[in-house]
Amino acid sequence: SGYSISKFADAHTTLNSVSIKRFRVSVALAKAASPANTVKFTIYGDNNGKPGTELGSKLVQINTLKAGLYNDVLFDTPVTVDGRFYVGFEIDQTKADSIVINTAANRGTNNFKSAYTYTNSWIDVDDLFGGMTTSLGIEVLFSNAVKANATLSTKKTT
Repeated sequence: SGYSISKFADAHTTLNSVSIKRFRVSVALAKAASPANTVKFTIYGDNNGKPGTELGSKLVQINTLKAGLYNDVLFDTPVTVDGRFYVGFEIDQTKADSIVINTAANRGTNNFKSAYTYTNSWIDVDDLFGGMTTSLGIEVLFSNAVKANATLSTKKTT
């Protein structure tokens, strides 16, 4: 981007502890300068209302992402979150890759917004772009399913 933004994140809140195994990312454009180049999808904890410690991440080859579709990003290990957390992605600005994730239309003054990093500090989108509030096209898929142990009994009939 013209702003040299390398990390993008979106705020989410849960009411209880949940596990995240995957995202669905709405990709508008994905072009890798080299076939091996990757984008890093990340889950962050909260640091006083901004993304904090990295809780989990997944590297995905850019050329495997399909523009115009939701792309699943499956984490190798589920990430447990509780309360406020952030999901996002990171690109390497030293490479000539192009990644565009869809965003929501400007929502005005409500509280739905993403946070972008700029010179190694997190800045809200509305601060960076003069009042624009939006969110990234990333759907978080939660899983708190309990493993089912089925027992099947059969009875021989004559």
